[in-house]
Amino acid sequence: MSSRKKMAIASLEQEILDIFDLSAKNYRYKEGIKKIEKIVEIHPELKNESVLSELGFLYDHLALQQKNKLLRNKYEEKAFNLYRGALKKNRESINAIWGIGRIWWHRKNRKAVKYAIKAANLMKKLHGSAGLMLQNVGLVYEALGDIKRAEQWYLRGLKEEPNNFGGYYNLLNFHHKQERREEVQKLLPAFKKLYQKETTKFKKTSWGKDILKKIKELEQFVLLHTKK
Repeated sequence: MSSRKKMAIASLEQEILDIFDLSAKNYRYKEGIKKIEKIVEIHPELKNESVLSELGFLYDHLALQQKNKLLRNKYEEKAFNLYRGALKKNRESINAIWGIGRIWWHRKNRKAVKYAIKAANLMKKLHGSAGLMLQNVGLVYEALGDIKRAEQWYLRGLKEEPNNFGGYYNLLNFHHKQERREEVQKLLPAFKKLYQKETTKFKKTSWGKDILKKIKELEQFVLLHTKK
């Protein structure tokens, strides 16, 4: 492949990544899918592990927006196939493995546990730490109603990556649902500081705005329960 061709491919991969990032953070999954699939249709050589996993992510999140069960299943099956395709490219694709686990998690199926743990172990093996991936195991156990195990994995994940913004969000959300005022009050200041360090671009996204709403909700929760 010529250097010019390589540069063109790299540019398109970055364009896809930008589309994915903006679509995911603004919950515009269908819009992102259309744009990425249009590029891939013209350039099929871009159907690599990363792009397939990104499309899988958009499809499995689009599924959650559907009230129609048949349509939701259709999008989830599409996501399953995309993740399997990514695994054919790379059997150690962390995003694809957790993607499959995420669909089972959304279905509250115990199959999600093994995928979440496998993804976390691979993350640890390949990158040295796996904070959020460890917490994904907690998310699964919480959905299955195993609160004790869920908390263990949430704490383990935050301990491994103590400055991870998402790690604080997951644990705070967990404590909030369990109505644990003291735990929320203890963790909230650090979470707010990490949020302030996020870029203005992120804060303007739908996800960024929802984080700010969550902070205000947690502040109100602490205030009300303190008065009691």
